[in-house]
Amino acid sequence: LQMVSYARFLVLLFLLTFLKNVGRPNRIHDAAAKALLEYIQRSPWVYQDEMALFLEEEWDIRVNRSTISWFLKKNRL
Repeated sequence: LQMVSYARFLVLLFLLTFLKNVGRPNRIHDAAAKALLEYIQRSPWVYQDEMALFLEEEWDIRVNRSTISWFLKKNRL
């Protein structure tokens, strides 16, 4: 019985470790995210719709305000 529990633990550990990034890829890739963070640092008063416009003009990435909101929350801004 303990071997079964240990095996279940190992399977769960594997799933949590290696499969945590399953899902849709982020629209804002790493280079665009870095540029957006620099843009926000230069202009801390910028609105979310202006951030979306920045991504569209500079990186040809179209995102909704909800994506910008998610990005800001993820980066603790």
